[in-house]
Amino acid sequence: MRIKLLTLLLLLSFFHAKSQSIFQKTYGKVQQDYAYAMQKTFDGGYIISGLTSSYGGSNCLYLLKTDAQGDTLWVKGYATSGIIYGYSIQQTKDSCYVVAGSNGILKINAQGNIIWGFNYSGVIFYSVQQTSDGGYILSGTVGSSSSSNGIDIYLLKLNAIGAKQWSIKLGGAADDISTCIRQTIDGGYISLGCTNSFGAGNTDIYLIKTNSSGDTLWTKTYGGTGTDGGTSNRQNLEITSDSGFIIGSYSNSFGINADAYLIKTKANGDTLWTKTYGGTGTEVIYCVKQTNDGGYIFTGYTGSFGAGGNDVYVVKTNAVGDTLWTRAFGGTSTDIGQSIVEANDKGFLLAGVSSSFINGNSDVYLIKTDSLGNSSCNQFNTSSIVNSTPTIISPTATGKIFITLNISSLNPTSKGGGTITDICALNEIQSFEKQNFNLSIYPNPNTGTFTISLNEKYSEKIKVTISNVLGETVYSTTQENDTTVYLTSLPNGIYFLKAEAGKIFNQRIIINR
Repeated sequence: MRIKLLTLLLLLSFFHAKSQSIFQKTYGKVQQDYAYAMQKTFDGGYIISGLTSSYGGSNCLYLLKTDAQGDTLWVKGYATSGIIYGYSIQQTKDSCYVVAGSNGILKINAQGNIIWGFNYSGVIFYSVQQTSDGGYILSGTVGSSSSSNGIDIYLLKLNAIGAKQWSIKLGGAADDISTCIRQTIDGGYISLGCTNSFGAGNTDIYLIKTNSSGDTLWTKTYGGTGTDGGTSNRQNLEITSDSGFIIGSYSNSFGINADAYLIKTKANGDTLWTKTYGGTGTEVIYCVKQTNDGGYIFTGYTGSFGAGGNDVYVVKTNAVGDTLWTRAFGGTSTDIGQSIVEANDKGFLLAGVSSSFINGNSDVYLIKTDSLGNSSCNQFNTSSIVNSTPTIISPTATGKIFITLNISSLNPTSKGGGTITDICALNEIQSFEKQNFNLSIYPNPNTGTFTISLNEKYSEKIKVTISNVLGETVYSTTQENDTTVYLTSLPNGIYFLKAEAGKIFNQRIIINR
């Protein structure tokens, strides 16, 4: 009875996984193309913003719209002296898009055409979100490290047509940065970044709660005496289902080396738990999201695991930060995960940048996984070490200053085009249902012993290869007659058989004892 139940559960898992698409694709031309931010759109596809030197000139704003399978619907580079880095993007209530980056903000329609845009001289915007009144809240930085006051946090509130309602500068005597902002359920805002003015020492993670007018209600720092947090973590704050916050970053104060750093807080900023994840190299979180099961998923990069260099790092946890699975994706060069979302099929889509699989200098890199983090190829399991940390929480005395900036309209030109490369085309699990010649496997499911039966005569030997879900070969042979295969040492799970003899036969095999 127990074996039948396990078989039924495995079969249910198999059919569920079968319905989840997986792929890995790169997008770009001969120059550099980066993805910084991504959001799932109302049509089930995705919108991605970043930087390009392949479209429209050097260092232009880059936007890519895809369907649910990662196929391009449109791609554009926007040539302008204003906004160049697309650090943040959101689909708006009217099915358009708002994108923010270095020096500016653009409102774009569903086809990628510009509705309005404004340049804010001297400001870098890292985050934008549409607010409940139809307007927008943005956060970033103003000033420079060489000035007497250093770099300060800049918060900007716009109305629905991009007109400024208020703006403030926050911070202390040293550099202070906001990389992510969200509207809270009380109509106020929560800003996350890093500070060199306050905290336990060096750089600390910096959380600021304001009311709807930008007045500070409370501030907290998190970290130790080392470096905790930085400017690259731009989608590392989410409001959780309990009205608290999940924060993703990195820590040089805790963990093994510089480790991925996850902090769960209450609505008032007090910590519920803090944990680090990583190995002997450097691990960084660039994006964290709460998942539908109440847990969390984050992506960034790892220097401890994978194929070499820095690889995309993905960790799925439960509600208290314990790991359910961890993955690395990439090649021998630098590959980084910048953004992650939960897909409609309960898998996950990651957007980032690859220097391993490229048409030019670097390309946008999309990875679609199933719900267990499995993708088509270039995948590695990781043995991440998880540590709870003695995070120091400190209140701060952030100042509020109203400032005036030079604002001008933007009217950039746009160009499209580019190349999409399916880098796992030969390994995609979706293709395993194609039957091109007559061969059968029995029994299936099995306990690791099964027969490969040739149902017709072939003029050449048949090459048989069996792989696991990571694409690793676990068995290979050539055969002319029916062959019994013994894989009793393999763990339970789903495997993939490929037989070649001019034609190709593909079949899933389930091992369950």
